[in-house]
This record gives sequence, structure tokens and C-alpha cells, in this order.
Amino acid sequence: MHIKKIKFLIFWIIFTYICFSFSNISFLYSLDFEHENSIKLKIDWTPSLSEAEKKDFIKEKLQKLLNKRKNILLQDKIKEDNIKKLKERIRQRIKYRIILNNKNQEKLDFTTTIDIKKYPNNLDISNKLIYKNIQEKSLSCELSATSDILSYFENKNISEDSIIDMVEKSYYNKPYKIVNNKKIWWNPNAWYVWYIDKIPSWEKATQKLMTWYWVLEQPINKIYNKYNYSTQIITQNDYNLTYNQANHLTEILKSINNWKMVQLWWDYCTIPEFEDTKNKNYCSDISENRKLIWYYEENWKLSEHKWLIWEHAFYLLWYKWWINKPTHIIVWDTKTWKHTFPTKEWIRKWNMMDNRSIIVNKN
Repeated sequence: MHIKKIKFLIFWIIFTYICFSFSNISFLYSLDFEHENSIKLKIDWTPSLSEAEKKDFIKEKLQKLLNKRKNILLQDKIKEDNIKKLKERIRQRIKYRIILNNKNQEKLDFTTTIDIKKYPNNLDISNKLIYKNIQEKSLSCELSATSDILSYFENKNISEDSIIDMVEKSYYNKPYKIVNNKKIWWNPNAWYVWYIDKIPSWEKATQKLMTWYWVLEQPINKIYNKYNYSTQIITQNDYNLTYNQANHLTEILKSINNWKMVQLWWDYCTIPEFEDTKNKNYCSDISENRKLIWYYEENWKLSEHKWLIWEHAFYLLWYKWWINKPTHIIVWDTKTWKHTFPTKEWIRKWNMMDNRSIIVNKN
């Protein structure tokens, strides 16, 4: 067997030599793809070419090989990106399908120590609200909710424009700046950040470019205080071993029972399966990867702020079932009207904005 192989090898060498002797140039080249950008070119020459011709020939062949390799790498990169995108879409669909499949199986435990007999198992205050408005400007949801609540307590229409005039604002013509690779901007819990409605012609109103933002609870609370209302701010930062999200939810529902009003912040986007009206809160991306980070100066140091793209404001109307274990929460959305959400979806949306709330009461 070995003798046959040796004979075949000798025959192949003789045959190759005879074939190469009939051409002016013969070459063998091989690519080594062991390393991504490594190319080895090996050439056998007959003496008929000059040194310059040899160099040109090598250069031409090498360029072709490099181009071929680049095309292969580009195609691989495109395939890899497409696979990543597909996996992410599949992951999101599985995630939301699990939520949908389990929504009737998993029960949230909001049991607290209150006497539930003191509170009705259904409550609707919407008929008490004479003014339930849709926000007049594209970015005025917090101020629209504030005007509705004030109109309820004052028993007269408090215009959205008057609230806009009252809210403290950052400099309208100041975009963020970059310092040491950090985005430095304004604190939305101290000012209304950026434009409320009018965007200058040179500026495009987009969230990702940070030219489209809002305001949090502290500046809104100052407006209620100017009307001499008593308020209580509760956020996720107030949670501890004895006070958690369940206590927080029960407290704000008790406030509705006591004819107080509650303004909150949440995620505008709703998982499609939980949409309840034709006025849908549609978003192309409803994942949790919608956070932007910037820094603001406070007490001579930089503080980090995380913001949710599609942050939104709303206020409570009522709930279904028992106050310590509601099955649904009903709200007034200043952009898409009245909504009834299963408690799990309502909690998800509320969590996305750190469970921010202001309980408002007229003294």
C-alpha cells in the first residue's frame, strides 16, 4: 500500500514539472485564514519575468486576495448582526408571551393589614371630575395632569397654559454638553428640561438626541404648594424593610377613597396584549432597554440621572376589587384618555419610572 502511494507521488511530481515547463510563469498560492487578516502568498517563478513584473504580479494577486477576504468578513459580519437581531426579537416575544400566559396564573400579593371593610370593593371618581382634558401640547403631559387635578379641587377650569407659566424651567436654548466623555445636562427634578412645545427650526425633537424631555415630581409639587395644597411625595427611594410597593399602592388607593388626588409617572408604552381601548399607547420598542444616562451638577458634584424614553404622566381614577388586592387599576392618561389595566401591567409601567407619585389634598 505504501509503495503504491510513493509511486503515485513520484508520478505526480514528474507530471507537474512537465506541465509547468510549458508556461512562462507558474505559481502556487495559498491563503492562511488562521488569523483573520493574515494572507500568505507563495509563488514559483520561471526565469522569463523581470523583477518589476514579478512585483506587479504579486501586488495584483495580493490585492485580489485581500478584496476576497474583506468580502467574506463583511458577509460574516452581516450574518452575525442579523442573527443577533433575530435572537433579540425572539427573546422579546418569548418574554411577553410568558407574561401573557401567566397573567391569570400568577397573583400579586398586595395583602396589607388595613381593614378592607372600611373601603368599597370598587371605586370610581371619574364622574366627580368635571375637567378631564387631553394635553394641549406634545410634551405637556405632567402639566396637563396637574391642571386637571387643580381644576377638580378648585371647581373651575385651571388652564394648562397657566400651569406651564408656573413651572420652573431650565434654559430653553441650552442643549447638553460633553465633559470628560460624560453628557452634562439639567436635573428634571429641579426644572422642566428643554422645550415644552416649540422646537426651533434648527433642532429636531427626538428623545435619543436628548431634545425632547419632561419634568419630575419636585417642580410639580411646587405648583401644588403655590395653591396651598398639602402634598406627599412617595417614590421607590422611600421603600425599606417595613414599607414596600404593596404598601405604596394601598396608600395611594386609600387616598382616592379619601377624595384626595394622586398624580404619577410611568411608561407610556403598553404591552399590546393589555391594550384596552382603540386609543392605544403604541411603541415600536417596549423593552426595558430604553434608558438614557446623563449627569447634572448638584452641590458642586456630578449626579447621575437615568431617564426612560417615553416617560409619561397620568393620574388615578379608580380600582376594581378590594383595595388591598386590586385586579385592575383605572387611570386618566392625558394623551390617550381613560384606561383600565390589569394590576400586573399597571405595576410594570409604574416600575419603569421608579414608582413616582404625589398625593394631593386641598387643605
